[in-house]
Amino acid sequence: MFLYLAAMSEISAAHYFKSWFTELATNYDQGEITAMVDWICRDFLFIKYHQLALIDKAIDNQQHDMFNQWLKRLQTGEPFQYIIGYTWFYGIKIEVNESVLIPRPETEELVDLVRKNIPDKLQVQIIDFGTGSGCIPITLKKHLPQVSVRAIDISENAIVLAQKNALVNHTNIQFSTSDILDDGMMQRLITDALEQSGQMIFVSNPPYIATQEANEMSPNVLKYEPHLALFSPGDPLLFYKQLAKIATFAGDRLEGVYCEINPLLANTTLECFNHLRLNNKVIVNDMQGKPRFVMINNKF
Repeated sequence: MFLYLAAMSEISAAHYFKSWFTELATNYDQGEITAMVDWICRDFLFIKYHQLALIDKAIDNQQHDMFNQWLKRLQTGEPFQYIIGYTWFYGIKIEVNESVLIPRPETEELVDLVRKNIPDKLQVQIIDFGTGSGCIPITLKKHLPQVSVRAIDISENAIVLAQKNALVNHTNIQFSTSDILDDGMMQRLITDALEQSGQMIFVSNPPYIATQEANEMSPNVLKYEPHLALFSPGDPLLFYKQLAKIATFAGDRLEGVYCEINPLLANTTLECFNHLRLNNKVIVNDMQGKPRFVMINNKF
């Protein structure tokens, strides 16, 4: 049941959030509920979760009503990040909505992989294919200020959101609404990019889930997150093959390709890039030990 205020202006936060563990038990495990309550404590009550039992922190009527609305939406399975409207990615705040995927920790690892393999003073242009919320190019620009960055997505709504995130995070990124599967459009994009910068690096976390894998996915993801950004139509390697083709447009000006991949298709994904002249082609495991990334570059 919900906790309602009756002739009271405040209620104990510890008492209130204790009820969430009962109310949400059907939809979430205890760890997930703890993480959400901890997030609320940190970002909205400005205390740490473990302090709830130690500090007599109160929530007012307005907060109580807002948290109750969030609770109702959580009970439908709506992702917490969509409800509050943002997430934290690699230490920066990124606005999200149902037009983009919620960034995952694995994608933070992709950003880290790129960062560690670009020398500090290398002058290069990074192109992010399928940018979504803009979390990848924004974070890379934050940490590699010497590079120029552009990002594309087929979704106009995603580009609008990514532009907003770039503005809020004070990063200068060139965005465009483009279809990665359109050869002519991609050739023009690369030609334009080459006129602006000598060398370039491709980064992408494209749709890589095969439609037959949908039965193994969380119902919440399937219901709320954009299928356009999740599923590769027909061939699960479609976008990697296309990215490998686009790489040929850059010729010897290409310095690297970094992609998040489907762990079930790691070796066949890497094979898509066999023709590239770059001398280092490897599969990189994520923190869970799964083959999660392909890294193709020249060893500097």
